[in-house]
Amino acid sequence: MSGVEDPVVAVVAVTVQDYVTGRLSGSELEAFEEQLVTDAGLVRELEGALRLREGLEMLREQKVLGELMRPRRRTVWTRFALAAAAVVLLAVGLFYMKRAEPIIAGSVAALRTSSGSPLVVTRSHVFAALRSENSSAPNLDLPATGALELCALTPVTDASRTFRMTLWVIRGGIMSRIGSAEHVVPDRDGFVVIYADAGRLEPGEYSLSVEPEAGNTIPGERFEFGLHRQVR
Repeated sequence: MSGVEDPVVAVVAVTVQDYVTGRLSGSELEAFEEQLVTDAGLVRELEGALRLREGLEMLREQKVLGELMRPRRRTVWTRFALAAAAVVLLAVGLFYMKRAEPIIAGSVAALRTSSGSPLVVTRSHVFAALRSENSSAPNLDLPATGALELCALTPVTDASRTFRMTLWVIRGGIMSRIGSAEHVVPDRDGFVVIYADAGRLEPGEYSLSVEPEAGNTIPGERFEFGLHRQVR
């Protein structure tokens, strides 16, 4: 081994990072997603990037990143402390990447059991905006295992106009974020889809937000619903 990084691997890593952060152009995005269909290795690279991103997002929500980034007077001790904190941050990020399977994903292939087996869709729910003031939140079935498919209808079918979909749980009137998927592309009928690990959700009240990303000027939507497990 020469120790020189394989240029193909390097290009793939950069492309995955560009995809996750939304920096790919329309043609690049289309080519990348076409490759995802046939390249299992690329899917694994993408899953790893998404898990690390989710882990860092959890650290950001817990204000760990804010503490590390706060300006302060740099002594020898503080430089050592910052270096140690950076190592801890990397270790925690890698922990989430390797061990914390995501609850929410833009692809069902990214959801796996604790043993590493892929989940399969066991229930699908479809949401569409209703303008009636008398409409109430539906109470939907929550399967005990497998992947829960959540589909929302948008008014666009243009693959360049992407969305961020976020699932929230509502407890005592307070919304808490469970997870989200970015750069979700509508299909030819205008539907955007995310998947949730049903076995890690609890019965209760939920909200699904569908927000347009950069360059998409249509208004966002929010769908409130309940999830319950059927008594067998």
